[in-house]
Amino acid sequence: MNIAILGYGTVGQGVDEIICKSRSDLKVTRVFDLPTKKDILKERFSSVEEIVADKDIDIVVECMGGDLIPHLAILSSLQNGKHVVTSNKETVSKHLDEYLEAAKKNKVTFQYEAAVMGGVPLIAPLTTTSSFDELISFDGILNGTCNFILSNMDMLGEDYEKILKEAQDKGFAERDPSADVLGIDTKRKIAIIASTCFKETFDPEEIPCYGIDGITKKIIEEAKKEDKTIRLLGHISKEKDGYSLYVSPAFVKKDSVFGGTLMELNAATASFKNNGVLSFKGPGAGRYPTASAIIQDIERIVHGYKMQLEGLDKKAKILDRLEGTFVCYEKESEAKVVLTNPIANDLKGYKAVIKEIK
Repeated sequence: MNIAILGYGTVGQGVDEIICKSRSDLKVTRVFDLPTKKDILKERFSSVEEIVADKDIDIVVECMGGDLIPHLAILSSLQNGKHVVTSNKETVSKHLDEYLEAAKKNKVTFQYEAAVMGGVPLIAPLTTTSSFDELISFDGILNGTCNFILSNMDMLGEDYEKILKEAQDKGFAERDPSADVLGIDTKRKIAIIASTCFKETFDPEEIPCYGIDGITKKIIEEAKKEDKTIRLLGHISKEKDGYSLYVSPAFVKKDSVFGGTLMELNAATASFKNNGVLSFKGPGAGRYPTASAIIQDIERIVHGYKMQLEGLDKKAKILDRLEGTFVCYEKESEAKVVLTNPIANDLKGYKAVIKEIK
């Protein structure tokens, strides 16, 4: 099978390297990226239009990031009868239904395992299990940058700003870390997970979201006194009147699954009605873990395995009420207010919002 890669950055290069070293039946024949990489790619350097028009391309791997160009490229590829594999959580969270519909209409597949939890197999088992079972709840550490920062704040006893700079210097955080530290990346991922499990469209813009930028050394030290630490969690649960989805830091026991997940690792638990609790843990980002998740999807295409998810039924109702108890810290004094099942908008004025987990 012939493969085209859109985006020859860290992940795209990882995919190319793994295929070249381990697969004789797969060949990367075209690559799209900035003109500055033309000398490296040589005869494989192509435009998106050339890739879409090439009838010899069987699979398009998209790992550019962003939404505008990827959206058009993915849709055009599917419409032209090419399977698509992507690691792009932003475009998947916004257009999953559209991609699934285009894939079904053109008798190809759209795979997105690498968009959530990097190299950890999550989407495939959740898709399969959800085809015959009902998800009750999901909680997960889904952002390695935030976990790196929070782990180091706890272990080193340093302020948020100092650890953030260290994360940036080491390449664990972007120069503009907003998407990570404000929880935007995590809410896109839980929108994808919820859509996968409930077969409905979840708009990430409607998901209540509270980041880690208000977490201070003082708050971390208070948690330590109770043998707890803080992790950024994405939450999903099905309630009687809709769905509860939100992103929030949480106090967790140090010896718990989440408390023991350190540095850039990710972890998640999914509770199903019949199957019980499934746990997932591993590297949530990086060249080879994410590239490996893309190769997993390519393997499914090569062997003719189709995901059970063919489309989404309707737009889901996301509740503005947050289930649980939350400790909210005032901006100036850091005085604590404890709220149970609060309304999302009522929490916007606080410096930090942290869920209390028993």
